[in-house]
Amino acid sequence: MSIVMVPGIDGSGAQHWQTLWANDDAGIGSIAPSSWTHPEIEDWIAALENAVERARESGEDEVLIVAHSLGCIAAVEWLGRGRAAGIAGAVLVAPPDEAIDVFPERCPSFIGIARRAASVPLLLIASSDDPYCSADAAAELATRWNAQLVIAGALGHINSDSGLGAWPDGRALVDAFADQVLREPVPGRPTAPRPAAIP
Repeated sequence: MSIVMVPGIDGSGAQHWQTLWANDDAGIGSIAPSSWTHPEIEDWIAALENAVERARESGEDEVLIVAHSLGCIAAVEWLGRGRAAGIAGAVLVAPPDEAIDVFPERCPSFIGIARRAASVPLLLIASSDDPYCSADAAAELATRWNAQLVIAGALGHINSDSGLGAWPDGRALVDAFADQVLREPVPGRPTAPRPAAIP
């Protein structure tokens, strides 16, 4: 299984767990939109399409999407457009709540989208003290998207500022989710695992 990373606004820095995972795993790719700083949803959608196509060309039958922050909105919007062929599932880490005052003003094209549930399994990992999304808002997103929800503790926005390093607990959640969806290749939506919240 290949992994395609979908970072948030401005991409993931050198100490972000997404970058650290990719540095250690040749099977992990990432999107490369031209509008990192002033995100345009259609540019990000095209970049995700290209990244998934590259992953498929590597010979892997299944692709797992691992998105963070604004990238979660792009991933769910893309999947909702019927692009799920060959996608094993998606892990959505710290998606932002578009209703909050601090939602980036430079991302207007990301507001009011990603309303459709995907046809693949989704795991939403949230933090109990994320400044961009409360635990209650994360639960509402999980319900809207038909995603399994894990509150992973007080980890802020689950980014480099959280001091997580390579975030091994997060990688364990992703690996468990990947194992689950690969064990259940049946029609319909497989049930995501329910790991305990990380202290």
